[in-house]
Amino acid sequence: MSVLANPHPHLLAKSRENGGTTLYDHLLHVAAAAEVFARYARLDVPTARLGALLHDIGKASPVFQERLTKRRSSRGEQPFRHELASLLFLPLVPHAQRTPVLEMVVAHHKSMHQDAGELGLLDLDNYDEEAVLFHLDRWDEWAPAALALLAALGVAGVRPLPRAEAEAALRQAVADCWALVTTHHYGASAWKGLLVGADHYASALLDDTAATMAQAFKKPDLSCFERPDRTGLYPLANYPADSGRPHTLVTAPTGAGKTDYLLRRCRGRVFYVLPFQASINAMHRRLQKELEPVGADVRLLHAASRVRPETDLRGKLTWAEKALQDKVGAAVKVLTPHQLAGLAFGTRGYETLLLDVRGCDIILDEIHTYTAVSQAMVLKLVEVLSHAGCRLHVGTATMPTVLYERVAALLGREQVLEIKLTDEELRGYDRHQIHKAGDFISLLPMLRRAVAAKEKVLLVCNRVRRAQELFKELQEEFLDVPKLLLHSRFKRGQRAELERRLLDEINPEAVVGPCLVVATQVVEVSLDISFDRMVTEAAPLDALVQRFGRVNRRRTIDTRGQLKPIYVLAPPAADDPDKAASAKPYDWEVVNASYQSLPDGGAILHEHDVQALIDAVYPSVDFTDVEAHSIFQNGAWTQHLLTHRASSYLLGLLEIDSVACVLEQDKEAYRTACRTQDVGTQTQLEIPLSFKPFIMNKMERLDYGNRPFVVADAAYSDALGLQTEKITVQTGPLFEIW
Repeated sequence: MSVLANPHPHLLAKSRENGGTTLYDHLLHVAAAAEVFARYARLDVPTARLGALLHDIGKASPVFQERLTKRRSSRGEQPFRHELASLLFLPLVPHAQRTPVLEMVVAHHKSMHQDAGELGLLDLDNYDEEAVLFHLDRWDEWAPAALALLAALGVAGVRPLPRAEAEAALRQAVADCWALVTTHHYGASAWKGLLVGADHYASALLDDTAATMAQAFKKPDLSCFERPDRTGLYPLANYPADSGRPHTLVTAPTGAGKTDYLLRRCRGRVFYVLPFQASINAMHRRLQKELEPVGADVRLLHAASRVRPETDLRGKLTWAEKALQDKVGAAVKVLTPHQLAGLAFGTRGYETLLLDVRGCDIILDEIHTYTAVSQAMVLKLVEVLSHAGCRLHVGTATMPTVLYERVAALLGREQVLEIKLTDEELRGYDRHQIHKAGDFISLLPMLRRAVAAKEKVLLVCNRVRRAQELFKELQEEFLDVPKLLLHSRFKRGQRAELERRLLDEINPEAVVGPCLVVATQVVEVSLDISFDRMVTEAAPLDALVQRFGRVNRRRTIDTRGQLKPIYVLAPPAADDPDKAASAKPYDWEVVNASYQSLPDGGAILHEHDVQALIDAVYPSVDFTDVEAHSIFQNGAWTQHLLTHRASSYLLGLLEIDSVACVLEQDKEAYRTACRTQDVGTQTQLEIPLSFKPFIMNKMERLDYGNRPFVVADAAYSDALGLQTEKITVQTGPLFEIW
């Protein structure tokens, strides 16, 4: 479809501070993306293009253009939603296309009904019809320019629209949306998902949209993972991957080759799911190295995905590559389960996520199960993804049998290829001798001997504050020994650099000499690190087994059968009145049962015994809480079409790092990065936190970028990261809130 030159370059889609993209360019970019999305989703391409060209045309209103230059709307100002103003142009849409175009336009920002900010179409109509009709304000002044834009962009049948006809179209849209609610239309709108995905893609890629879309939705070439093993070190390499069964359940110890086997089972685009940021950073690094030479588009999805430094094959990510990380269409995407959780809870953007994952291969690798909520989320995701036609491949060393059986039942046992190593193969993975200890002080003599013997020692704490305290103690005791602290409360850029140092400078076998690394749970999964010994606080058994996998990890033919020591610190005693608080973030009963199940006195933890120990700690699974709040129940969607939920319940339930903060000294640099769209620098300055509304409502919050909270510089150090006990608000220090 041919387009003409922009007749109104003064009309903007984005403010000057946010790049100043013209409305013409933005609509053109979104249309280019929408056409590709529609082909992939097998939706009508001309309808997708038309909806994309109309979705933001309401931004031509002078009300929007004037407010675009304001820093903040006044409290009493009448709400203006540009997507509702775009509905005024529905008379230009042929009747056969009106329903999908309505779905694309009406709710691409706000939930149509019961929006968290009460700004959805039906929310406005509920409290005041004039709030809806306000979008017609100064119609005769701006409609001609909007129509001229649409004509230049190639929309057929553009003609003058009298105010009365536009008003009638808006009233009809309101009536149609109320009908969806009152007649209980449930489900995820594919049209809304398409538009939201295309809008985000085009907003990030701008003039590069059409070129980068040419690589979207391509299947990766995974043949490089077909490599038989003749050493006996990686038995899964010799297990056949071909099967008529679409799903997979693999149980094997760390280091047995699960990653290669799971990838050999994939037949389409891949979503590789791991629990922690550090683990997905490492997996992204590995998959880039393996797959980029064969042209696969491998992306990383989490808050810090734009700051992982110089890990691609060209040495530095380009702007377009950084902008692409969280967008739809990657051949391989590496992410955490929290990025998929919106599918179960119906949070903003879940329709786009559903479009992206539908029919793909989903690898759930070592999804942790040490709380009832996380167990429940795994089950619900399996149910939703299976319904979406995905092929699920689950790899674990630590899944309780009761959960395993539930997953198999949800997938349909006859549809699942089940792989487990033999007892003989498991005996080759006996690597650890377990010692129990009362406290850290009692282990200092052992640590001194280990350092003298030039060993690499990993010390794992359950909470950030305890890791910081332990690191300070080690700094005083071992002045000249290389040390590193790793946890989630560093600036994202600094944390990425710490992960790089751990993988490239401190832990490699070629680096001779002792080291002491203190970390939290961030090291548990998929980091290719191998220490000589470990000290760890007691934790749920499945978490401990994962931690143990960071010791004596890299076996060779010569070192097979070699044993390394692990020291587990006792949990709070049963008569300790503060035991529940002291065991956080875990449940004391689970931690205590896990500790009691372990051998002691240097006894070997035999791999063939691990499953029985796990099952003793986790005899049951309860997923009532998640089920009650899921939008997918009993095989059907339960959320109204064109609506989504606020993320507050999901974030609170999962207790994930849902917000960010920046230091007082970084405010200006953060503002500059946002103004210049330097997303990499912006994200590097952020420190992730979990949202605590009763505290954070008293803190300063910036109104640009990711709207981070501001903390005093004194609460942060490069050596220790953010010290939450030093954060202050109007009421004083915030003790024990994180």
